Amino acid sequence: MGAGYRFNESFSGLLLFDVGKGFDIGYAYENAVESPVSSIDAGTHELFMRIRI
Repeated sequence: MGAGYRFNESFSGLLLFDVGKGFDIGYAYENAVESPVSSIDAGTHELFMRIRI
């Protein structure tokens, strides 16, 4: 689990789930707060996977 903040620009959150030996699935969200795109951006949702070899 994690969180981030870009000064005067955006905030973000991250979750990572261990679903098996060497395999993780994650979700991240970022939303603009003070930048010029905040009026047109509804935030980003991202799904990702990590494979450890």
